[in-house]
Amino acid sequence: MWRADLGFDVGTANTVVYRRGRGIILREASVLAWDDRGDFPVEAGNGAKSIEGKEPRGVEVVHPIRVGGVVDQGSASLMLRLFMERIGGSLFRPKVLLGARGSASALVRRSLFRTLLQAGAREVRWVEEPVAACLGGDVSVCEARGTLLVNMGAGTTEIAVLSMGGVVMDKSLPWGGEEMDEELGGYLRKEKGVRVGKPTAERLRVGLGAARFGQREEGNSHTVVGQDVVTGMPRRVQVTAAEVHLALRGALEKIVAGCRRIISQCPPELVRDMTEGRVYLTGGAAQLPGMAVFLREELNLPFVLL
Repeated sequence: MWRADLGFDVGTANTVVYRRGRGIILREASVLAWDDRGDFPVEAGNGAKSIEGKEPRGVEVVHPIRVGGVVDQGSASLMLRLFMERIGGSLFRPKVLLGARGSASALVRRSLFRTLLQAGAREVRWVEEPVAACLGGDVSVCEARGTLLVNMGAGTTEIAVLSMGGVVMDKSLPWGGEEMDEELGGYLRKEKGVRVGKPTAERLRVGLGAARFGQREEGNSHTVVGQDVVTGMPRRVQVTAAEVHLALRGALEKIVAGCRRIISQCPPELVRDMTEGRVYLTGGAAQLPGMAVFLREELNLPFVLL
């Protein structure tokens, strides 16, 4: 049997590496900081993310993975090579099992394969992310029963129907945690008259965001320092949990609409299985408080957060 040494989940926001017998050995932001003048990397991972929006002249912060695929082959290979060096993978040239979106094209998968091979892997094979997510959550998908999985990541939301250990149908939506942050940034520009960076919008979403109104404590608020859209000068504004919820509604409604489309195309027997409790929610953006209950109310299906 083919046995992987490492499991890689290369996501838009984070790269997670699992090693057999040791568990998760690396969890870093999928970000690379590059010095254009000297043509060398400054930092990769969380360190690179921490300087985003603050980088000096000549340093560029890049996100080589977007919407589940490689958009900058050179930067992605270098970023993953640096990650591989941190875990010692470049020394023993590991066999890697890669999680890939079921709807990803052969071109996208080949690009990810080539990136990992360039980073030091000896051999790469792939498993569909919806199957891996269910197995990781101790959900059996090998029976002739329909299972719905909604995997909400940073750049995409993958909606998949599984049965007999494989994917029956799936849909990848270009919306996730980053879409929510953009909606929140747009709301602050329009309603509060301030511009904020992506890191600030993300902190607001994590600190105050909720899928259902009232999920956060009433009156809970954060003070944000932004840039006045008229004068360009710094300005402090107070942002409440209710305002964050309102700003996120547009992105959440897109995800609900995507779920409705794929469920409406499912065979009736698979839909019946879903109503019996075969409906799961996973992913970083799914950790938004009240997300499972929100989808349960909107779609009338018993969502469970893995």
